[in-house]
Amino acid sequence: MKFSWSGKLRIAAVYIGGVVGAGFASGQEILQFFLVFGTKGLWGILFAAGMFMFFGVIILFLAGQMQEQSYRQILDILLGKNIGLLMDIWIMFFLFFGLCIMLAGSGAVFAQHFGAARYAGTALTAACIMAALAGEGEGVLFLNSFLVPILFILILIVGGACLLKSNPLSIQNNVILQSSHSLVAKNWIGASFLYVSYNIIIALVIFASLDRGQIQGNILGGVIGGLGLGFLALAMGLPMLKYPGDVSLFEIPMLHLAGEVHGVFEYFYTLALWLAMLTTAVANSYGLVKRVYPYFYKFVPVGTRGFGIILILIVLPFSKFGFVPLVANIYPIFGYAGIPILLTLSVKAFRIVRSGSIR
Repeated sequence: MKFSWSGKLRIAAVYIGGVVGAGFASGQEILQFFLVFGTKGLWGILFAAGMFMFFGVIILFLAGQMQEQSYRQILDILLGKNIGLLMDIWIMFFLFFGLCIMLAGSGAVFAQHFGAARYAGTALTAACIMAALAGEGEGVLFLNSFLVPILFILILIVGGACLLKSNPLSIQNNVILQSSHSLVAKNWIGASFLYVSYNIIIALVIFASLDRGQIQGNILGGVIGGLGLGFLALAMGLPMLKYPGDVSLFEIPMLHLAGEVHGVFEYFYTLALWLAMLTTAVANSYGLVKRVYPYFYKFVPVGTRGFGIILILIVLPFSKFGFVPLVANIYPIFGYAGIPILLTLSVKAFRIVRSGSIR
């Protein structure tokens, strides 16, 4: 069989697109989970990248063996049916809140940087999500394959420009002040585990929702995606440590840095941030539709596409909640809850290596 990069790169794009959301691209997640520890946080980024590669491969392997397109099947194998059911409900809430955050963030971007009404950005993002859902799994793959490379380039341009304009010879070991209301762990190792833990939930949901044919033979995409996530995090973390000023004062630290370099970069990064929100919102909504609709199809027989539209309309009124407090508190809560998944995935990987079976 001829080796091909296209499928692996598409899987990697879905992985990156699912993780790189508003919190990541804004710099707020990188600040809250890593840079609060100064240069030690850079080790945390590298550690997290390694975990993303490892767990991404394991989830892809398991998803490729599943008979049904549902992350619940993987949860049952990992945790048992009873605990799997509880974790399933927990994940549904996580996807719901994640979608709320992305829609709220998109409205904030349009209001702050384009002078447009907040609802305009939210409505545009909601329309794009609906369009992606209309294409089912192929719509998710296409959107991420198209948007993630653009996002990659924009983040690298802004991060590189910030590094060049700041002192290029040394990294300031500033310990950026952590929010007093943050639930993030108090050391970089614990924070790295929490960060990967709640983001792996998204990877599990979106990978399990894809067709087996899209996954099989493309497990290397998990490694590429993990490397890409680590590279992007470093491209943002380094300039935030080196650039003068207390970036913790800003809701969107990277957008502030982009504006400090040049106004043009601020507009470029605004686009990158919105694209990041969109890719994560698509991943959240697709996984949520695939999991929730089987419970409601008898009462709302509109198909998954129609149910996706209904879901977005339900979420929209909740999109006015805050951004930074959610990143500092809601995400860590789901991170703590996701640690059993990380542990069982590790055990499952060991058993697969020993026996060659997923059971």
